[in-house]
Amino acid sequence: MQYYLLEEILSALITALVASVLGLSWEGLLRPLFRNIFKKKSEKSFGERLTELTANLNKASEEVDTVLREMESVTAQRQVAVQRLQTDLESMESRETELKSRIADLEKTPIPAVEHFAALINRRERRVARRDYVLFLAGVLLMTIVSLAISLFFDHRAQSAPPTPAPQSQSQTQGAVTH
Repeated sequence: MQYYLLEEILSALITALVASVLGLSWEGLLRPLFRNIFKKKSEKSFGERLTELTANLNKASEEVDTVLREMESVTAQRQVAVQRLQTDLESMESRETELKSRIADLEKTPIPAVEHFAALINRRERRVARRDYVLFLAGVLLMTIVSLAISLFFDHRAQSAPPTPAPQSQSQTQGAVTH
C-alpha cells in the first residue's frame, strides 16, 4: 500500500514538472502515461496470493518440524549421557565410601601388628632371594659341566678317528694323469 502512494506522488511530481516545461495537458496525456510506467507488471489475485501464502506456510511448518525432530534427537542423546554420568557418579560415590571405610580400618590397626606383618614379609622375601641365587648358581654349574662333557666327547672322537688323506691340488692331479 505504501508503494502505491509513493508511486502516485512520484508520478504526479514528474508529470507536473514535465508538463510545466513542455506546456502539455496533465489530465489528457501525461498522467496516464506515467501511471502505466510506474504500475506494477502483474497484480496477483487474492486466490493466487492465498495459495502462495499457504504453500509458504506449509514449507515453514515442515522446516519447523525438522528442527523439532533434530532438537528431540539431541535432547534424547543428552539425556542418555546424563543418565550414564549419574550411574558413574553413584558407583564412584559407593567406591569412595568403601575406600574411606578401609582407610579408617587400617588407621585403627595397631602399629606393632603392622611391624609384625612387615617382618614376616621381609623374611619371606629374603628366603625367595636366596632361593633365586641358589637356582642361578646351580644353572651356571650345570651348564659348565654339560659344555665340558660335550667338548671332551668331541675331542675323544676326533683323536680316535683314522686320518683322512689331504686333498690334492689341481696341479698335482693333472701331473699324475700325464705321467
